[in-house]
Amino acid sequence: MFSKLITSHNLHRIIRNNSTNSSSSSSSPRFLSTLKDSYDHVIVSRRFPDDDSSSGGGGVGLIELNRPKALNALCDDLFNDLIHASNSLDEDKDIGCLVITGSGTRAFAAGADIEEMRGRD
Repeated sequence: MFSKLITSHNLHRIIRNNSTNSSSSSSSPRFLSTLKDSYDHVIVSRRFPDDDSSSGGGGVGLIELNRPKALNALCDDLFNDLIHASNSLDEDKDIGCLVITGSGTRAFAAGADIEEMRGRD
């Protein structure tokens, strides 16, 4: 289970530092883009603060719900991706915090995918 609480100030610093480091050609990027080769409905990355690049639980796992056209509505496939990614990050000894966000600008997540639910009995 994730044991560290990261403040929004520290999270912004970590993301800002990684954005700067990722664009630098002198060193390799400091985050992985995904845990699996790909997920259908989430984007996963791992980020580390500059002062804790040696792991030890100081990293941040980021999961972004990625169904912006459907306002990130929660369908079965998205749940499967979310469960796999969060379990993988939870088992990673370098990750001490997990942040879940939503893609797009209109909603974090609209809730259940009503279209998918209509087909169920």
